[in-house]
Amino acid sequence: MSLKRKVFVRVLASFLLSFFPTVIILYWSTSKLIASALTEERDRIYRIIGTLVKEKEGTYLLKPSTNCRSSERHFRLEPDGLYWGRDVRTDEGCFFRGVFLERVLRLMILLEDVHYMILYQKSYVQENFSASDLDTFMKGKLVLDQYVVGGFSSPNLLKIPVNLTGYRVYGSLFEKFLVVEIPLVEASGYPFGKLLLVKDVSTHYINFYGLLVFLVSYSGGFTFVALLLLWSFVEGVVRRIENLRNVALSLKDKDFSALDTLKPSSEGDEIEDLGQAIKEMALHLREAIEELHSMAYHDSLTGLPNRRFFFEHAQILLENAKRYNLPLSLVMLDVDNFKSLNDTYGHQLGDAVLINLANILKSMVRHSDVPARLGGEEFGILLPNTPLEGAVSLAQRIRIAFEGSVVLHNGVEVYTTLSAGVATYTPDVKSLDELIRRADVALYRAKNMGKNRVEVFTP
Repeated sequence: MSLKRKVFVRVLASFLLSFFPTVIILYWSTSKLIASALTEERDRIYRIIGTLVKEKEGTYLLKPSTNCRSSERHFRLEPDGLYWGRDVRTDEGCFFRGVFLERVLRLMILLEDVHYMILYQKSYVQENFSASDLDTFMKGKLVLDQYVVGGFSSPNLLKIPVNLTGYRVYGSLFEKFLVVEIPLVEASGYPFGKLLLVKDVSTHYINFYGLLVFLVSYSGGFTFVALLLLWSFVEGVVRRIENLRNVALSLKDKDFSALDTLKPSSEGDEIEDLGQAIKEMALHLREAIEELHSMAYHDSLTGLPNRRFFFEHAQILLENAKRYNLPLSLVMLDVDNFKSLNDTYGHQLGDAVLINLANILKSMVRHSDVPARLGGEEFGILLPNTPLEGAVSLAQRIRIAFEGSVVLHNGVEVYTTLSAGVATYTPDVKSLDELIRRADVALYRAKNMGKNRVEVFTP
């Protein structure tokens, strides 16, 4: 890729990195504006219904009341509908004085285009009305889930989820409705339903979308023009020496990917010679680092990954198994009577036995599996995407292959066996230590049951 194109890519990346955060900030800012507007609408609805109810309060004397101990306003449900008012004491006794609520709600439709839907708890209606009053009350009414629809101003309101609480915005992208819930609470304080007041707030959202599109377009255009001018300037300044500087900086962080840019060219000048010298030095450095990395993560005797490698990869595989619900099994292997072999034939034979087992593991596991020497004569194999049956089958094949193999020592054929414990990940396995503990339990059982066998962990 030409240097000019590289500059273009970097400028494009700069544009994206500056544009998208700007979009996020603009979206957040305009969201705050619409949230504030919705809060004002909600408060306005509360104020309007409070004002209308107060103006109409006391215009209707309902029925005698048995509770004049409190003058708190409350809702009262009668067979003919819902009322709002309070209990008052007169010379004639205790009465509930209030207003028929739907009269107020119909005024809200005319004045503010605020629609309504009244919902009563079905169980409350059944418990508080006599059979005859219940038949009268329920005539022509709808039942939604556990609620009886006491009244509504528009059939479209029946689409609103009845479980809305507080205040929410409901609707599609360009058709939004603010739904405000007012709990219906009787004199005792028991909530027996809810009043949903619905206001069309689509205009707020359309204005919000328009403002957001304008700000994003303006910001994007301004950023693009600025970066285009910057690219025009940088194109004339960037030279091959800058590329060498970037390569040197990347080598400081052990990033060798930039070496691909140091390809032979037809220039043949001092910069070309310097670039090739840097590349040759970096390649030698990479080889040394890779060798050190291999020594840090592999067992020098068997060539298998070591305990450190095993545990780092095991944690990653376990997290993947948890997150994506994938099977993961673990096989723990231990050479039988290994100490006796060492004491009888010496450490050279012990090393040969371990190398023999390591070679068998390398030949039988998949590329995705993680075999490792964990210490001494103990080995482990992590098997991603492998259920328990597959792990047991592999362990048996390894055991049989190891049992049938032979190690020559001073002209003597030495046969050895191994024991294996198998465990698999289940949702109750909370940590890597727990999975290893289960495999170890199965391994110890195999040892105690005569060795040269494979055992599976059972809770």
